[in-house]
Amino acid sequence: MWTVVYIARNKREAFIIEEKLKNESFLVHINCNSNEDTGNFEIAVLELEAEDAIEIINQIIANNFK
Repeated sequence: MWTVVYIARNKREAFIIEEKLKNESFLVHINCNSNEDTGNFEIAVLELEAEDAIEIINQIIANNFK
């Protein structure tokens, strides 16, 4: 089952996080409520990996989106 672990504010942020999670071997799914570059981009991973993914996302945010 997929679990939303983060909601990105724009497409750039969502794809940076997706790429870094995939590089760490997570399966990642992005659901967007808009076809544009802005909007809410839900980033989901498998439920069993959610806690680990959140830790990595926190590191990504600290290093890239200060």
